[in-house]
Amino acid sequence: MARLHQSPSSILHARMGAWGDTPLREMGFALATKLKMLPHVVARLEKKLDSLGEYLKDETAIDECLSRNAVYVVRDGNLPYEILIDVDSFLFESRSAHEIVGKFLREFFDRILDKQVNETDLQALLRVKYLDTRCDAVSLRSTVRAGEPADILGPECCRRLVPSQKACGLQT
Repeated sequence: MARLHQSPSSILHARMGAWGDTPLREMGFALATKLKMLPHVVARLEKKLDSLGEYLKDETAIDECLSRNAVYVVRDGNLPYEILIDVDSFLFESRSAHEIVGKFLREFFDRILDKQVNETDLQALLRVKYLDTRCDAVSLRSTVRAGEPADILGPECCRRLVPSQKACGLQT
């Protein structure tokens, strides 16, 4: 935004001045809110997964259950459901942020830069800047639905989902 404000173009200044009267204003608020929420959603999920990890440290109990074809039950019976809720929240909020970013960028390009772009154009622009566009909530959701480990996307991908936060069990 600073570069737009520093631009010598009076047309860009006029378009930026009208920002508050366009959908960009609401989209900007929505996007800022989602980006602020995501680290909290991830932190909640990680806390629950850490708790589950504590239960799963006792490999002899797990082996005993497996040998008897029995179910391993954690003391906190709500924990698995809380994890499911937090995973669902992460997927929903990530996808929502992804959608808002796409709409925001298309609107921004149209109203401020007077250029029409689509998702393919945006992904091409991101790739030029060396950003891997394969890592998004859709990819993660597909991975989780397929029953594959979430870290199949790799640590770099997870770090890009929520910068400066521990994601997918990896320190950033």
